[in-house]
Amino acid sequence: MIVKQVRLSQQAKDQLSRLKGKTGIKNWNILCRWALCYSLAEKTLPTDNPIASDSNLEMSWYTFGGDYYEVYEALVKAWCISMGLATDNETVANIFG
Repeated sequence: MIVKQVRLSQQAKDQLSRLKGKTGIKNWNILCRWALCYSLAEKTLPTDNPIASDSNLEMSWYTFGGDYYEVYEALVKAWCISMGLATDNETVANIFG
């Protein structure tokens, strides 16, 4: 498992709220999955800037990934391999969260 809990910043929560309103998608986790896939399509490494976890929005990895949480974990690890990064749990957790 990549991480046990996915925590979002207040800014991300606000953005998700706007997306929920505009798209009619009711679940945070679906929007977050789409964001993850969009992010994995980018061929750049995330910045080292710490991301604030200053909102009350968090979900378990199983909720985030739904029935396909293992597929999302495999996608993240495949992205790490394509970027020349290690796929151990610590490295993947640092990249992911």
